[in-house]
Amino acid sequence: LRLRFTRGDGAASGEAVLLARSPAMDLAVLAVPPGLLTPVPPAPAPPSPGQPLWAVGAPAAGPAVATGQVAIPATSLAGHGPG
Repeated sequence: LRLRFTRGDGAASGEAVLLARSPAMDLAVLAVPPGLLTPVPPAPAPPSPGQPLWAVGAPAAGPAVATGQVAIPATSLAGHGPG
């Protein structure tokens, strides 16, 4: 599956390839052309309770961004494992 996308600032667009997906977790892994997006560096440490977080997605209702706080950083989701 190939998808067309435009970077949020409108400066570039390209084609992404679907590598993997999990409908149960509403998650997809896409490959994009090198240099089109800047990777996010890994966190220096696991999140702490109360730390702010953001989740970006495109549920059936349309693109969405949710905000919240870390409640239980080292938890495991039944049927999905740690994360």
